[in-house]
Amino acid sequence: MRGSICKARWVVLSPLLDELLGLDGAARAERLEKIRRDDRAMHDELVALLAQQADIEREGFLEHAPPRPQAEPSLAGQVVGNYTLERLLGQGGMGSVWLAHRSDGRYEARVAVKLLSLAQLGPGGIERFRREGSALGRLTHPNIARLIDAGVTHTGQPYLVLEYVEGDTVNRWCESRALDVRSRVRLFLDVLDAVAHAHSKLILHRDLKPSNILVTAEGQVKLVDFGIAKLLDDGSEAAPAGLTQFAGHAFTPEYAAPEQLQGGEVTSATDVYALGVLLYVLLTGQHPLINHEHAPLDRLRAMVDTEPVRPSDVRRAADAAPNPRGVSPPQQARALRGDLDNIVLKALKKAPAERYQTVEALADDLRRYLDHEPVSARPDSFSYRAAKFVARNKLAVGAVAVVMLTIIAAAAVSIRQAIEATRERDRALSLAGRNEAVVEFVAAMLTEVAPADQPIRVADLLDRSREMLLSEDTLPEHRAAILGLLANYYLSSAKPAQAELLLARSLELTETTPDPALRAILLCDSAYASSLLGHPQEAESLIRRGLDASRTDPMSEVRCLRNRAFMAQNTNDARAALDYALQAQARLKEARVAKPDVEAELLADIAAAHYLGGNNSAAERFYGQALDKMVKLGRGESPGVFFLRNNLGLASMGSGDTLRALEQYDEALRIAAHRAVGGEPPPYLLLNRAAALTALARYPEALEAYGVAIESANRAGNATVRAAGIAYRAGTYLLMGEVARAETEVAMVAPEVGKTVPEDSVPAILTRQMQARIDAARGRLPEAITRLSGIVEFYDGRGMAVAPLVRVLLIRADVYLKQGTIDAALADAQRSLDISRKLQGEKPYSSLTGLSLLLIARIHEQRGEHSAAQALAAQAVPHLVETLSAKHPETLRAQLLSAGSRTG
Repeated sequence: MRGSICKARWVVLSPLLDELLGLDGAARAERLEKIRRDDRAMHDELVALLAQQADIEREGFLEHAPPRPQAEPSLAGQVVGNYTLERLLGQGGMGSVWLAHRSDGRYEARVAVKLLSLAQLGPGGIERFRREGSALGRLTHPNIARLIDAGVTHTGQPYLVLEYVEGDTVNRWCESRALDVRSRVRLFLDVLDAVAHAHSKLILHRDLKPSNILVTAEGQVKLVDFGIAKLLDDGSEAAPAGLTQFAGHAFTPEYAAPEQLQGGEVTSATDVYALGVLLYVLLTGQHPLINHEHAPLDRLRAMVDTEPVRPSDVRRAADAAPNPRGVSPPQQARALRGDLDNIVLKALKKAPAERYQTVEALADDLRRYLDHEPVSARPDSFSYRAAKFVARNKLAVGAVAVVMLTIIAAAAVSIRQAIEATRERDRALSLAGRNEAVVEFVAAMLTEVAPADQPIRVADLLDRSREMLLSEDTLPEHRAAILGLLANYYLSSAKPAQAELLLARSLELTETTPDPALRAILLCDSAYASSLLGHPQEAESLIRRGLDASRTDPMSEVRCLRNRAFMAQNTNDARAALDYALQAQARLKEARVAKPDVEAELLADIAAAHYLGGNNSAAERFYGQALDKMVKLGRGESPGVFFLRNNLGLASMGSGDTLRALEQYDEALRIAAHRAVGGEPPPYLLLNRAAALTALARYPEALEAYGVAIESANRAGNATVRAAGIAYRAGTYLLMGEVARAETEVAMVAPEVGKTVPEDSVPAILTRQMQARIDAARGRLPEAITRLSGIVEFYDGRGMAVAPLVRVLLIRADVYLKQGTIDAALADAQRSLDISRKLQGEKPYSSLTGLSLLLIARIHEQRGEHSAAQALAAQAVPHLVETLSAKHPETLRAQLLSAGSRTG
């Protein structure tokens, strides 16, 4: 049917023909008549095409489809290049996309393999495809999913090997986090940076749309399918220096520039137009020109002829993404009005020459908008003309301006000082009243609630004072402050469920409060409680609102930044944890308020971030400084100190000093027995001690300790600790050879991953790790390797060379060894040794180093290299003796091997 119709014309006719074919006789005739009135030539072409279709139908062409097999054969397991296909990720008109893994044994990698339709390549496409693949493989940028390889199989099937990206489309990512306008613009700048990089390599994308722009869980933008339009272009030559080509056929009409739809030339301004559409969608939640009610032809006409509505004038739907919680539509309109309106509309100009000529120019204007500087995309307004007049008459205007500015500045300073003085007075009175209410409440607890003839227990005071507090008719802010005080005590003891109840009531009491500092603290504490309870999206929204509210008060901002750091710690985000902790420390210094206890806590926060990043030496140093400060303050056994000792134990575990870690946990438990709410240690401390017992092969004690930790987490409503406890307990059963019990444990916690347990949290990773170990124990070695490789990629993707990565590498190396893949086993074991030695730092011994040396020794033994095996095992022995004990199973194994005895 397309034989005599050019490509540009077919782009217009095709959707309209599809519409007509879907209508019955009367409706089709009515629609054709409407088209005839608008465009007689188009009507005649469509009538001719419909006649051809009728002839084909009368001839019965392809009326009876050939018999098909009952089930379509899957490509899973087939090898394409150096990769084995695993499962289908998606399918479309350009082909299918498969998740695959590297299968030639050189290294481990998961990739996306795109199998392209031969019809997409056009005449001579195979040769050009081979030629262009290597050039596009050199397109490297952190925000571009790299094209690793491009080739053609022996059967003539063209394929692309792309970096595999796990993420959500940019619009859905913004929606799920309810990002405000400025945050969306900042994220969009990462997109522009990636496109500008490709343009500098003379490569256009030509199909920029939300589905081709992914954002990872960590917030990193990744553009996919970059350069594929170049591979699929009909032309046989690369783009000239001016980056201009005739439009290829690989684009999406809703995001295509008018010149693409009309079959004209494409330039860098073509990608600018698509970026303008994308920015419009991100800011308003709607397409600038079309909606789902438009017929296909009307859509195309709108893209070519209609001017878009200004973003600030768009009437948003109830669920429009850019309207975060607490922000009204008028506020959103004000945020878009002015510079953003002008920037977006300039990018969407119909004529390419009127748009931004480069992506860098668009990015520059957006940066100027964020920095509150004048942008280039502005109308010829009175203020603009006035600025030009001043430029032409500098001397005359300057003399007048000096006098006027002096008067205005003096008035402004006086007004500002008066306002600030009033604000400071009100703030001081509010804080004094709040503090007085807290003191009175504590005094009442001690004199009215505490029993006169019995020892006072903190837990009893808290429980018995609730009724008194909730029934009081005091100022809402005062009651909220007291509730927040109690909630913070529960939070410090890892009891988020109890804290959440108190915080929920405090937020109700302060919905209309004039005290933004109090409101900020309550919001940020609620965010931390929500994160511990397994509600990450709610936590993210609360912490963002809390941080915004805290900007006017340094101490509430410090509190909020610390809570944000805690949330980052719990999702393995070492970089963010350190960044927020350092911000909090800097804010405290700026405030010039003497808070030595908070200074000590911030040192501990910084230490925790260093531990998470694998810098155990720095972590232990900062923890030591924090402990020294607390002791000097006379608070050597306060609740904050058992938290510090717990974290110091974690750092010791991270450097492979297992016995010292257990000592820290035991000392923290001793303090907690006297200082914790109800005399019950926090669940996280109980869990960490149990994990240390497992590492020391004290399995019966560990199982009992896990039971106590899980019960404590259940009572506290701490979903994270509960899930981690079950996963760790499964690992202990595996070490004891009880695979079936381990399977039962994993089956309990696996359904919670992605729900109450975030995907990137410690318990989620532990659960996947235990399932891999179960696979290995059941003989499912390839499945085990695949799961373990996913965990390795998680740590590598975040640059986390930490103790958990060492343990996963050791497990995977052991599986490779069982499989007989010796080289891969040795590579993992050697890498684990390299990381372990860095984690060990200046310490003389490390269990991680010892275990890595022992595994390398076992690999040499399996190769028949007995002398090398003995020497390495001998090196491992002192590490294991000093950190795990002389009776540990791995120590005994190393001693046997070093003596020349064979081990299993």
